[in-house]
Amino acid sequence: MSNKSKKIKKNKYVYKGRIIFIMISLISILSFVGIFRVINIKANNGNEFEKNAIENQINKVQDKIINPNRGTILDRNNQAIAINSNVFNVALDLRVIYKQKGSNTQKSSHEILKKVSEILDLDFNRLIEYLSTNPDGSLKPENDTHWKIIKKKVPYCIGKALEAENLTGVHLELDSERIYPYNNIASQTIGFIMGDTSWGIESKYNDYMKGIPGRVFRTYDENNSVITKNIEPIKGNDIVTTLDLTIQQFAEEIVEQTYKDLSPCYTPITTSIIVINPKTGEIITMAQYPNFDLNNPSNISLLDDLSYRQDFEKLKSEEQLEIKNSIWKNFAISDTFEVGSTFKPIVVAAGLEENLINENDVFYCEGFRKIADYKIRCHKRDGHGLLTLTEALEKSCNLAMLDISNKLESEKFYKYQKDFGFGNKTGIDLKGEVDASNLIVPLENLNVTELATSSFGQSFNATAIQLITAFAATINGGNIIKPYLVSQILDQYGNVIKENSTEIVRKVISENTSKFLRKALVETLTECGTGEKAKIEGYSIGGKTGTAQQGNRSDNIYTLSFLAYLPAEDPEYLALAIIHHPKDYINAPPGTISTAPMIKSLFEKIIEYKAIPPSDSNIKGNNIASNDELLLNDFTNKSLKLTIEELNSIGLDFQIIGSGGDTITKQLPIANTKISKGSKVLLYVESKNKIEDLIIVPDIKGLSVQDAYNLIKEMKFNIKIIENEDKSFLNIKDKDKEEKSQKNNDDNCSDKINEKLVIDQVPEPGIYIEKGSIIKIKVK
Repeated sequence: MSNKSKKIKKNKYVYKGRIIFIMISLISILSFVGIFRVINIKANNGNEFEKNAIENQINKVQDKIINPNRGTILDRNNQAIAINSNVFNVALDLRVIYKQKGSNTQKSSHEILKKVSEILDLDFNRLIEYLSTNPDGSLKPENDTHWKIIKKKVPYCIGKALEAENLTGVHLELDSERIYPYNNIASQTIGFIMGDTSWGIESKYNDYMKGIPGRVFRTYDENNSVITKNIEPIKGNDIVTTLDLTIQQFAEEIVEQTYKDLSPCYTPITTSIIVINPKTGEIITMAQYPNFDLNNPSNISLLDDLSYRQDFEKLKSEEQLEIKNSIWKNFAISDTFEVGSTFKPIVVAAGLEENLINENDVFYCEGFRKIADYKIRCHKRDGHGLLTLTEALEKSCNLAMLDISNKLESEKFYKYQKDFGFGNKTGIDLKGEVDASNLIVPLENLNVTELATSSFGQSFNATAIQLITAFAATINGGNIIKPYLVSQILDQYGNVIKENSTEIVRKVISENTSKFLRKALVETLTECGTGEKAKIEGYSIGGKTGTAQQGNRSDNIYTLSFLAYLPAEDPEYLALAIIHHPKDYINAPPGTISTAPMIKSLFEKIIEYKAIPPSDSNIKGNNIASNDELLLNDFTNKSLKLTIEELNSIGLDFQIIGSGGDTITKQLPIANTKISKGSKVLLYVESKNKIEDLIIVPDIKGLSVQDAYNLIKEMKFNIKIIENEDKSFLNIKDKDKEEKSQKNNDDNCSDKINEKLVIDQVPEPGIYIEKGSIIKIKVK
């Protein structure tokens, strides 16, 4: 190789080496600059970048609110009227489901949605639409999400069934739902919250019951580590009401039956019953019909008897809402009416208190009295003649009241009217109470005619709660007592955080005046009294009837009412029954439209339920079947199952108080009381076992005896069949273990009982009791 060639080759290597050196140098410089830049960023902005990175991680997980369980609403015996139940909201991670291709271990997106549709009873095609794509194959924007709720308030058992499928991309969020176990019981009183609409106790005590929501979210700690936090929700406070669920159910049945008995010829706007303790102001019952299902307030299927039901769906939404509001509102506090003759005891009380009349005064009723240019008539057009003060109340004489009001004159009459609460709110713990102050004749307009008509409860209006509160003062010693529905508010640990008790607003009459009225009004329910049809043999009951024309007299619109108390000597129950605006009342046959049967039926049920003894110990109630008496054993703390067996064996009936239980906590009558065969013993129960260990008693009334027998045996109960007022003709203990001779006898009995129907059962349906307990059925 020549020197020239060697030189060229050498230069070539030198040049190449320089390029490599330059490249390495540049890379080193760039690397150094990059490292320096990272160090500089770290030094100056590191915290901010780290925070942003962590926040990006946090934001990938949705901040979720966990709804708290709403507080329970209980009756006075701790029976649940409103509860919260765990449910699930179901959501889909559509981005994840969309990417599912399916394999031996992985379901395809279609398979996932198919299973979801089957379990949740959803339209499969509608679910598939959530996976619809754009032309480029990506999910449409409205479905491009990790959290698409497809169904809310899924029952707990169904949610758990879905969860067990372990479906990719299907998420269940625990939630709670308000449940009303008794559907339409006390619906206007308990009320509900639905969006911006709220009523009743649910509305009034919402701030106590709503609880505090929890949260699930991601954040970071002091070491900048991402953590998930779970703040548990706090359950709302429980509300203990003064309501007695059993008496409430009695009243609900009566107002509904009365309404339906009067329909369609005399359909009223409302039938209503209120029961209070006149000495304490506790509301024991507040019922009205029509009512509604608290679990679905918007469904007015219960209004089938109303004339507008057929065309309801055709109405505008505003008109539909107006109709619903008329059903949702509580008649007892929101509607007013002229009270009629139920006001007369208050007029008598005022006259006695002012010493303008005395208990021995006599009045004369000629049938009408001319006042100014008007003839003021008594309801007995030919007059009552001479009446004592007690007879004036008993026969509800208008003219006697007119005479008393004339003695009172306008100022004193008006004073007592206001003192007894007319024209003022009672202060009951419910929203929506009206005061009716604009429907009271003002003092300056209370002239002789207005004074006369006001004396027998016309010319002014009041609410039902005002009327019963005022009347209570005439029999409780003279005290206006504030009515109330909630006795206690309990926190989640059972501690009392708020308590309502008896509040005497003012004293309006003396004990002596009250004592006279309490005794005199018993005559209303005698043979000559206006409330005679409500009489219950052996029991001392007082009261006052009212039949008041409403509004324009030519319209012939009426409201019928009846206030009654029991026992008369020391009233514990004061009831007000109302039939409001029955159609065509003026043309109805006498006695067709009456509140007396409502009062009688209610008090008969209360007497039986509370085992109230007759006022005269020598007079036995209607439930006494014979003179064959037993000394009642002590069943407290004993097994309900064994107690039922013993009561059946000695010929005593029974009623279980409490929705489920296996141990007796209390009994009425108490132990060692003499009781006649055929009488009823009240058994108060609570459960020492789990509710799953008990079985619900089926409703078998109306079934054939054979069908009832089959159902009872299938549910692992025993059966006792009673015919002709406790004349037992069949007592089956265990059909499978009967001896052949006994089986032949039973076969003969079966021919008889197949023709019979079950008319009653003990225990009543819906009660939870032990397997193997005896169900006693009465057949016709």
